[in-house]
Amino acid sequence: KSGIKRLLVDAHIVSGNSVGPVLDKNNFVIGVAVTGADSDGNAPDTENHGVIPIEALEHLAPSEQ
Repeated sequence: KSGIKRLLVDAHIVSGNSVGPVLDKNNFVIGVAVTGADSDGNAPDTENHGVIPIEALEHLAPSEQ
């Protein structure tokens, strides 16, 4: 919708975790959680666990001039 590509991950993202950091196996922030399941119970059945890559965040923030 925004033109920013998202990463789809197999880790469960549940409502309330949106805008939370997503870490890699070395505990480095690789993105921000944006989409997932509406509850823990629905997480296994949800295919749209999405993350905005950290590099793309500069396109979402207003630029300073």
